[in-house]
Amino acid sequence: MKTRMRCLPPTLIPPDSRLALPITSANGVVLLAAGALLDEGQLQNLIRRGVEAATIEQDDPRTPEDIAAEIAAAEARVQAIFAEAADDLDTRTLKQAVLAYRRASLA
Repeated sequence: MKTRMRCLPPTLIPPDSRLALPITSANGVVLLAAGALLDEGQLQNLIRRGVEAATIEQDDPRTPEDIAAEIAAAEARVQAIFAEAADDLDTRTLKQAVLAYRRASLA
């Protein structure tokens, strides 16, 4: 089955999830390596340490149609957010960067 990376707060990560990216401290020390399976104790430790989010791998049951619908909804949301924004180069560049990020994160 296809997998996808999801960035979630530790409170929403199910036990036995696999880390897609390492978790590091503020000074760059690796706390948990990519590929580690997170048990309940490790998740509670992340919460106590104040870790705001971790990137995990999850099975991706979405169909291509589901993915297309999610991307379309994200694009519409970005368009709405920038609807009243100034139309200068910096704003257009930011909008394109946000659109690219949202497309990539949902694909």
